[in-house]
Amino acid sequence: MTGCALGILATFPAAKAFGDAMSAYLPIFHVSPETIYLDVAAAVIVAVTAAIIPTCRSINIRIADGLRKIT
Repeated sequence: MTGCALGILATFPAAKAFGDAMSAYLPIFHVSPETIYLDVAAAVIVAVTAAIIPTCRSINIRIADGLRKIT
């Protein structure tokens, strides 16, 4: 989620730089609220997907076995 927050914060300066560089072709370039909502939704989907396998493994293993296992 930290990566999501940093990415969203980086969206605005990147969009400003892109808008300034492409002002001859795209006179109006702004980031809409829907874009931010989609950023957050994508981050949540990636976070949940990345957490599924480790969670399933941790449910099925005893604590002592988990502490002995390195990988």
